[in-house]
Amino acid sequence: MTNVPKPPKITKVKPYPIPAQLKDSRGAHAGLIMRLTIQGLMVEVSSTALQPGEKVEITFVTPLQKGAVAIAGVVIKVYNQLTAFTSGVGAASTSRPPPATSAPTGHSSSSSSPSSSPVVSPSGSGAISLIEIHYTSVLPESMNSIAMFLEATGQAKRG
Repeated sequence: MTNVPKPPKITKVKPYPIPAQLKDSRGAHAGLIMRLTIQGLMVEVSSTALQPGEKVEITFVTPLQKGAVAIAGVVIKVYNQLTAFTSGVGAASTSRPPPATSAPTGHSSSSSSPSSSPVVSPSGSGAISLIEIHYTSVLPESMNSIAMFLEATGQAKRG
């Protein structure tokens, strides 16, 4: 009897969304990276007042290789969506609440107390922003982690 080693068990991991921290001039925001490329990324955050042209810093860990990534970028586009989270008279419900945020809601109030729960108004509605960011400064180690992630998920060709 010879001990033949069993091949390693392959487990599939969903590559997206990737939890991330987004930092701008107003503070830090928790978000979810919905798409990652060599040129930039798309991140979903709850009600932030980011505008095209603003500079941001993003940190996250790639889910497959566990590579830490820190990048600086500029906001290219912002897609805003108003949603309702509870069903009621005249209110639609959504299947996915926005990610939790640690920054103020972005409304015109001057309150600066951080909130750790998703932004939901008393009527049960909130805002989700999908933000397109292009990289302006990336360390070589971070770019290597991004490239390895894209190759492992089949989004980029090896070589």
